[in-house]
Amino acid sequence: MSQFRRDPLSGRWFVLAAERHGRPQVDEPRECPFCPGHEAETTGEVLRYDDPAGAWAVRIVPNKFADLADPADPAEEAGDALHRHKASAGFADVLIESPDHDATFASHPPEQATLVVRAMQERYRHLATVPGVAVIMPFRNYLPESGASLRHPHGQILASSHLPPVIAAEVASFAAAGRCLGCELAAVEGDGPRAIARVENVMLMTPYASRSAYEILLLPLDHAPDFTGADPVALAAALQDGYRRLAAVLGDVPTNLWIHCRPLRETGEFHWHAHLIPRITVEGAWELGTGLAVNSVPPERAAADLRSRGRPVRPETLVQPEQRTDRA
Repeated sequence: MSQFRRDPLSGRWFVLAAERHGRPQVDEPRECPFCPGHEAETTGEVLRYDDPAGAWAVRIVPNKFADLADPADPAEEAGDALHRHKASAGFADVLIESPDHDATFASHPPEQATLVVRAMQERYRHLATVPGVAVIMPFRNYLPESGASLRHPHGQILASSHLPPVIAAEVASFAAAGRCLGCELAAVEGDGPRAIARVENVMLMTPYASRSAYEILLLPLDHAPDFTGADPVALAAALQDGYRRLAAVLGDVPTNLWIHCRPLRETGEFHWHAHLIPRITVEGAWELGTGLAVNSVPPERAAADLRSRGRPVRPETLVQPEQRTDRA
């Protein structure tokens, strides 16, 4: 069973996804369902890119232990005055980034990282055509402390009929401003103390109001409501640059990455962006009880550390494999 439930005290909605209790927790390649030879252990592919030899290079499969339940139909509320709920309609995909069990996003060859971004973009475009979908969020968890159940390099793409509160708040901020906050932020922060690097047309910076130490905001300089039109070579290089800078400063730490795009039913100003956060602290009662994150490292200092110890990626024009099967 998977459904949204509303807390009667706060009015906030939460996801009940009992199926996720059965997620595998393995780290040996011989047991890993994402490794080559174990394809039958996953659900059927909805998108696949092959390498020149005909073996798979990237796969997208529906998540066996999904947060959301098919189909993405409009969800009607039910229940009594205190106990409101609705179906958690949507889609939950797993993007298996590579056949290499021990790879990380930072260690992918540039052409492999680009292929991962291309797969995210293509799957996003398809999900955006499904009736009832309100928002699509690609994301990536790395290491168990970040929420990842498997070490094999993978990301996820969730499409939901419900507009989550964080994304709704960003939409409201853009609407209240009456202008593109992303374009304005890029112009103001470009040469400031929180700027880290520019990789092609993507700016890396530490947010002025960073929610945690060494958070990186990836902000495209080209205005667009979503990332589907972004150059996948440049975006992959920017993401790898962010991961490598964090590793240079902090070591092999758990991380979370997510991409925020304009919700599909919205038409106002929005500037897509990505958050890359290292999980080096644990939220306590104050943070959980108030919703106020506490950051102990000033973003200006974090940016200086990331500037001095990172090594920018220099993307080149790459020839991409063209073999692909798409059964979405």
